[in-house]
Amino acid sequence: MAIENDLNTKEGQKFVESASVPNKPVVAVANPDGSDLIPGTGISTSSKYSTNAIDDYTTPSVTYICKEGASTADWYIMKIDETGNFPVFTHATVLNNPTKTTYALAYADRTTLTYNVYNLAF
Repeated sequence: MAIENDLNTKEGQKFVESASVPNKPVVAVANPDGSDLIPGTGISTSSKYSTNAIDDYTTPSVTYICKEGASTADWYIMKIDETGNFPVFTHATVLNNPTKTTYALAYADRTTLTYNVYNLAF
């Protein structure tokens, strides 16, 4: 039975398309648990937020993934800081930035927002 489970796991982890291939769009990975993750990010494509912008040029070695929910007051920005030995993922929402009441305000101030670990931002 271990071989059968191993084959099912490998089959379930096939990439729809590789995100590491130049000039190819980033697409979801089919995981055995049924979730869809954007390769290398841990971000679910079925989350309640939609990505509006990816800013990897404003701050050297930092990427901001800017997302908005169904309402403009529901926003989320992930900061990926690669200035050290390994990437550090931090998160900003209206909960840890209460004066940024809209996506537009948060996006405009993305470099100066308060970022925290996930459980403090949500």
